[in-house]
Amino acid sequence: MSNEKGKEVVVQEVKDLKQLADRKLKNRIALLEKIMTKKQLAFAQFYIADPNSAEAARKANYSERSARQVGSENLTKPYIQEYVEIFMKIQDDQRIASAKEVLEKVTSIMRGEVKIKTKRTINAPDGVTTTKETRKAAHKDMLYAAKLLGTKYKLWDDKLADMKDAVIHITIDDEDFGGE
Repeated sequence: MSNEKGKEVVVQEVKDLKQLADRKLKNRIALLEKIMTKKQLAFAQFYIADPNSAEAARKANYSERSARQVGSENLTKPYIQEYVEIFMKIQDDQRIASAKEVLEKVTSIMRGEVKIKTKRTINAPDGVTTTKETRKAAHKDMLYAAKLLGTKYKLWDDKLADMKDAVIHITIDDEDFGGE
């Protein structure tokens, strides 16, 4: 892949990430892009794609001899640091499920809306047969999802709260312990 084509791909990836940013972040990104030189911006974009400062500097057309030093220096500049951090955070937000996403998935399992794809391989006398099946979540999975949601929303805590003020009286007869 040529350096120019590689740059187009990276620039497109950064544009795609920008679309995920809210308006406030987009304004900050635009300001940071105005502050940076074209080479610094290219460096930052390559660094976001592959966090190797020397390689990012080379791809951003810094000289081969100075790439390591320039890459290191660029990462000390606050506006480049902030630019990179913004995009790294956006990438993390895309990779890591939010609490809302997790709750939605667990709820859909509990309701039996999730289809589970399975692959089964059977060794038959006439050869190996592979079948693919789609089925609803098993009843045990739906119950487990309900239990997780109940725990999250503390549906069972009211029973424990009622018991915390309970007084328990225990009477022990000597007869129970072999006494007279």
